[in-house]
Amino acid sequence: MKVQDNATTAEKVNIDIATTDAGTAVVATTDADSAVPATTNAGAAVATTTDAGTAVATTTDSGTAVAAAADAATDFHEENAVATDTDPAADANSSAARAHMPYQGWFKKTLLDKLDAVALDYWSGGSVCWWTTLVLVSVSSLYTRLYGISQPHAVVWDETHFGKMLSWYINGTYFFDVHPPGGKLLLALLGWVGGYNGSHPFTSPGLSFEGYHGILFMRAACAVMGAALVPMAFACVWTMTRRLPTSNLAAILALADIGSLTLTKFILLDAPLLFFMMATFLSLCCLDRSSNSKGAFSRTWWASLVATGFFLGCVVSVKFVGLFTVAVVGLYTASQLWQLLALSTTREFLMHLGARGLCLIFIPVAVYLSCFFVHDARLYKTFSSAGSEEAALSPEYQMTLQGNILHNANFSPQVVYGGLITLRNDHLAGPYLHSHNLTYPHTSALSGLQQVTGYRAKDHNNYFRILYPLDDPDSAGQLYTDGPESIRDGDFIRLYHVLTNSTVAVSAQGAYVVSKHKLVYAEPYTLQPPEYSTVNPLLDTSDLHEPPSSHVWQVVMPRLSRGKTEGLQQPNQGPESHGSAILPLATRFSLLNLKFGCVLTWSLEKLDSHWAEGQEEITCSKSTRAQEALWRIETNFNPYSNFSIRASNLVEPLSAWKRLKETHLLMQWTNSHLKPDSKERFSPFYHRPWMWPIVYKSQPWYDVNYRIVLLGNPIVIWLSTGSLLAAVLLLIQRAYHRRRSSCKQLSHRKFALHY
Repeated sequence: MKVQDNATTAEKVNIDIATTDAGTAVVATTDADSAVPATTNAGAAVATTTDAGTAVATTTDSGTAVAAAADAATDFHEENAVATDTDPAADANSSAARAHMPYQGWFKKTLLDKLDAVALDYWSGGSVCWWTTLVLVSVSSLYTRLYGISQPHAVVWDETHFGKMLSWYINGTYFFDVHPPGGKLLLALLGWVGGYNGSHPFTSPGLSFEGYHGILFMRAACAVMGAALVPMAFACVWTMTRRLPTSNLAAILALADIGSLTLTKFILLDAPLLFFMMATFLSLCCLDRSSNSKGAFSRTWWASLVATGFFLGCVVSVKFVGLFTVAVVGLYTASQLWQLLALSTTREFLMHLGARGLCLIFIPVAVYLSCFFVHDARLYKTFSSAGSEEAALSPEYQMTLQGNILHNANFSPQVVYGGLITLRNDHLAGPYLHSHNLTYPHTSALSGLQQVTGYRAKDHNNYFRILYPLDDPDSAGQLYTDGPESIRDGDFIRLYHVLTNSTVAVSAQGAYVVSKHKLVYAEPYTLQPPEYSTVNPLLDTSDLHEPPSSHVWQVVMPRLSRGKTEGLQQPNQGPESHGSAILPLATRFSLLNLKFGCVLTWSLEKLDSHWAEGQEEITCSKSTRAQEALWRIETNFNPYSNFSIRASNLVEPLSAWKRLKETHLLMQWTNSHLKPDSKERFSPFYHRPWMWPIVYKSQPWYDVNYRIVLLGNPIVIWLSTGSLLAAVLLLIQRAYHRRRSSCKQLSHRKFALHY
C-alpha cells in the first residue's frame, strides 16, 4: 500500500505519529467526531477510517517513507490546530466506505456469513452492535435494581438515619449530620416530588411503611441512580478505548456487582454518591477525548470541562469521601498543565489555566456552597425546645433557630449566689455539665461515687444551683434571703446538683479514662432548715461552717492575648477586691478547685456505654490553657429579680457565613472523633479495612422473614483489586524503561499533548 502525501494528509485528517521499538514509523488516524465509529472492511487489517471516511495506509518500511509525514504531523499538533475542512473526494470516499456495511445483503447471506458479519460488527465496534449492547446492559441494570424494590416494606438498616433526615428536610426541622447536605437534599426533593410529607418517624429498622406514601418513590429513585452506573461504566471505557468488547466487559462487571446493587436499592447516600462519582469520571473521559480530537476550547471541550466541574461539586456535596475523586481530577489537570507549560505559549497556557480554574475550582465550590446555603435556609426550626439535635452547636448558632430555648430568650444579666444555671463547655461541640443517679462501676476503686459527666443535649439534669463556699446555718434551707450578690472573677462557689441533692467535688484518685486527671464526682448533700440539721455530711473538720475544700471552686477568668487563651489570670485577693462580673453567655471562665489546684475540664473522651450511657468524661486537669477547660453559663435564672434582657443583647447571633464555618468545624471534629465502641469491636460482623478488598465477610442488614446482607461480588472485587495492583506494577515498569531509555528513542507521542 502507498503512503499518501504528507501535506495532503495533514490537511485532511488528524494524524498521530508513534515510533515503535524497532524504529518503524506507523501512520494512524483518529476518530474525532463520531461517538459510534464506522466499521472497516473485513480485509483491512491496518487501515483506519478518518472522520471524512478516508482510508489511510499505515504500513511502511523502516521509517524513510514517512519522515516528511512525521514532521508535518508534528508541526500540525504543535500549532494546536485541527483540520476541519472537508473535501468532496473525501465525502465520496466516506459514502463508499459506508456502503461496505457487514449487514448489506443480509437476507442473501448464509448462516455462517451472518454470524461472521455480526462478529465483525461487534469486534469492530459497529453501530448496530454498539446500540444493541448499550440497550441490553441498560435494561438489565434497571431490571435488577428495581426488582423487588418494595421488599421489605419496612425500614432497613441505615434508612432509620437517612430517612429521618429526609423527613426533617421536608418539615424544615434542624438536625446535624457529619456528611454534607447535597445528597440528602436531592433525596428529600425526590421524596417531596413523589408525594412524601415527612411524617414517617424512621425510629428503628423493621418499622413498616404501610400508610405512608412517597417513600418507595425515594427507593426507586435511588435504584435508578444505581442502574445508571452500568451504562456510564460502558460509556467511560468506550470513550477511552473505542473498543466495544472492552466496554461491554466493564458494563457486565458493574452489572454483576451485588454490593453496589444492595447499596443503591435503599434510601441511603451511596446511590447519589456513586452516581456523581461515575458521572465525574465520564465527563473527565469526554474531556480527554475532546482534547485529542476536537481540540481545546471547542464546544465539546467546554461542555466536558463544565460537566466535570459540576459533577465534582455534586460528589463532594454528598460525602467527603468524594475528595478522592477531586484528587483524581486534580492529578489529571496538573499533568495536563505541566505538559502545556512546555508546549504552548504563555498566552495559551494562561488561557488553559484560567479555563480550568473557572470550571474545576469555581464551579465545584459554587455547587458545594449552594447546597449548604439551601440546607441552612431550609432548616429553620427545632424539633423541640430541649434542642437535642442542635445541642452541639454554639449558643450563638442556637439563637437563630426558631423554637430553641435561646431563640428570642430573655435572661437575667446578673449571675448570683442562689441562682439556677446550666454550664456549657466552650470547646467546639462542648457538652453540658451533667450528673445523674448512676455511679462508677463496682469493679474499680471509684465504685459507689456518683458520676459527673458531660451531656451533649439539653436536660433537666444539667441544672446546678450556685452556693456560697460556706454554709449559712442561720438561713432557712441554707438559701439566702439577703439581697442578691453577683458572681465575680475570683469568687468561690459550690455547684449543687438540684435533682440528685449533691455537690460537685474532686477526688484524689485518677479519672476513669484519662487517669492523669483527677476524678470529678458528686457527693450527696441535702439543703435543710437549721432546726432539722444535726451534722453536715460534707464536713471533715470541727468547724460546722466550712465544707471540704475539694467541694469549693474558684471562678477565674482567663487572660486573653491576641484572642487566644494564655492561662488563668491571678484572681482578686482580699475582701475588698472585686473582679469583673460574670455574664451569662458572654463570659468565659474556668473553675479552679480549691484543694487540688486543678480546673474543671472536659477530657475529650467518652465513658463506657454500659454504665455511663456513652456520655463525655469530666475531669479536673492541671492544664489551665486548654480550650476544654473554659466554661460559660448558657441558662441563668435569678430568683431575686424579674429583670431580664434579650439573649441577643448579650451575644450576637451568627450570620449565615459564620454558621457555615461552625458547621464545617463541627463536621470535621465529629468525623475525627468517630470511634467504634466496645460492642462494635467485638461484634462478629465488625469489619476491619483489610477485609474489604478480599470480601472476607458480609454485613447483615435485615433479618425478618428473610435476610438481606451487604456482600460484594467476590469475582468482581478480586478482579478489580488484582487489576489495581497490576496497574501499579505496569506504571513502575514503564517508569523504569523510560528512565533507562534515551530521549532520542522515546516517542514524540509520549510527551506531547495533541489538541
